[in-house]
Amino acid sequence: MPIFYYNLRCGNHLAEGTVGVHSLDQESARLQAKDAARYMLSQRSSMRVSLDGQIFEVCDEDGYALFSISLKDVLHS
Repeated sequence: MPIFYYNLRCGNHLAEGTVGVHSLDQESARLQAKDAARYMLSQRSSMRVSLDGQIFEVCDEDGYALFSISLKDVLHS
């Protein structure tokens, strides 16, 4: 089963995910990333942290970026 990593990018700053998430495929990884983003949003909204420009970058085991998810877009979905 492939392993995917979720990095958090805010402008030029990148916080690399260190724990991989097992998923069946990229679509499953996308759904898990959206769930993780929603959880992060719930935590950050209670702390009144800005969401502008924050993006989850989902990478494969080799560190290749496969797709990204804007936290702001998840808020509106």
